[in-house]
Amino acid sequence: MSRSSVALNRLRACAILSLLAFHSVMAYLGSLPATPYPFDSPPYRWAVHPMIDPQRWFGFDIFCASQDIYLMSLMFFLSGVFVWRSLARKGEAAFVQGRIMRLCVPAGLAVLLMMRDFRLTALLPVVPAGQGPRGQAENELRTCREKCVLPAVESSSRPRKRCHDRR
Repeated sequence: MSRSSVALNRLRACAILSLLAFHSVMAYLGSLPATPYPFDSPPYRWAVHPMIDPQRWFGFDIFCASQDIYLMSLMFFLSGVFVWRSLARKGEAAFVQGRIMRLCVPAGLAVLLMMRDFRLTALLPVVPAGQGPRGQAENELRTCREKCVLPAVESSSRPRKRCHDRR
């Protein structure tokens, strides 16, 4: 491996770590609104920031703004630097076939496997708290806790009579 490819590999590793850091702090940006964006009204801003945490720090805004300037262009540059060798070595058809097998097949399988769950959760009706199957389960759990668990805990905290204590 030549010295330039080692340096480019290290640059790629730093860019990937920077990208991970960028995406991991997006929920904590101080510039986001106090409440999350609604899921059902256009322009669907939740797609950009699906999670918003109440704990914020303005320093993350500065970090993300500084990364936003160069990060995507650096990733495209590094992709182009590493692709041409693979293209020259494999040829166009084998390169495209390899990319499809490595990227599109797993993505298609993930969509097929997870779409059923996403579709089912999207079709579930919105049930008020304490109603529906989940509410019934919560009520049963609460009843069981009140009738079974709490008396058992209270009785275990009292001193027990032993068999030989016949007072």
